[in-house]
Amino acid sequence: MALKVTQNYKLATLLQSGEVVTVEKIIETLGISKVSVAVYIFDLRKKFKADIENIKEGTKVIAYRLKNKIDVPQYRTNNNQVEKKPVVKVDTKPVDAPVDGSVPILDKEAGALDERSMADLHDQLGLNEFGSNFNLDNL
Repeated sequence: MALKVTQNYKLATLLQSGEVVTVEKIIETLGISKVSVAVYIFDLRKKFKADIENIKEGTKVIAYRLKNKIDVPQYRTNNNQVEKKPVVKVDTKPVDAPVDGSVPILDKEAGALDERSMADLHDQLGLNEFGSNFNLDNL
């Protein structure tokens, strides 16, 4: 697989001469839309600390000029070479499940909460006998 030159590199080499480069020339060279030009200019300013001057006609930007030297990598780094963590499969079958495949019946009394624990749960959930529409006692 051949490596592709990044758009940021193409734009940086276009601006590297220090001369005024028109928006139309950038559009033609990079093969992008007019709206995307400002995005790539912003990207160079932000990522590579490029000092780019806007050349305006009234309020409309018609060209750009690079004032400093910047170092832009020609190719993207390959993010697919990052070491992946191994996938651990979890056994979802309960430890004390019967061998015949039947579902064990849970004892309702074994997990019952006392009144103090239930009151703490009500307080943590913001539910109480004064402002709640829920009745958790019947669950």
